[in-house]
Amino acid sequence: MNFVVVIAVTHFLALLSPGPDFFLLLMTLLRYSHRAAYRVAWGIALGNAFILGVLILLLNTLGQLSSVFLFGLRYVGALYLLYLSGVCIRYAHHHLKLEQPAHQQMSVDVSWRSLLGMGLQSSLLNPKNWMFYSSLMILLPQQTSVVYKISVSIWMVMVVLIWNISVVTWLTQLQWLQYLQRYTPHIYYLSGICFSIFAVVLLCI
Repeated sequence: MNFVVVIAVTHFLALLSPGPDFFLLLMTLLRYSHRAAYRVAWGIALGNAFILGVLILLLNTLGQLSSVFLFGLRYVGALYLLYLSGVCIRYAHHHLKLEQPAHQQMSVDVSWRSLLGMGLQSSLLNPKNWMFYSSLMILLPQQTSVVYKISVSIWMVMVVLIWNISVVTWLTQLQWLQYLQRYTPHIYYLSGICFSIFAVVLLCI
């Protein structure tokens, strides 16, 4: 029971800290619609589920996680963060109209598969997810059953999904849309800078 409390508190604090997933949701909301952001949120949750599934498989087959595997993720993730930084800075030069009614359909030039893929890609290429979940899984006692690990993993994935959907819902309120429209270019630049900082910090640790 104590370990469950530790996981709950640690996981919640990790969600509170802004990361690539948060800025991707924000960027999608600004560029397309709340429906698009919801689908990205589902992609992020699927990515978290895949990561946890891989970690459980590795721990039960190899007994430990490869340091080379985690080392490679650092550089792949840093490159992806730099790519997102460039995308944000490019979008900062576009004027975005956010006066969208709640029932409006999202832009036809983006499919639900691509949105799901964006969230999945962001989650899988975010080294923070791999390292965070790895540390939690490694802390589990060796005698912990696979069923228990899967149960904890499902619970964490659901928390991520509910949290991201709640964030999108909160950001779609009229007062926040007006605020975002006024400061959209600044938000994009800030997001791009944050992505670049994440990449540099990742390469330095």
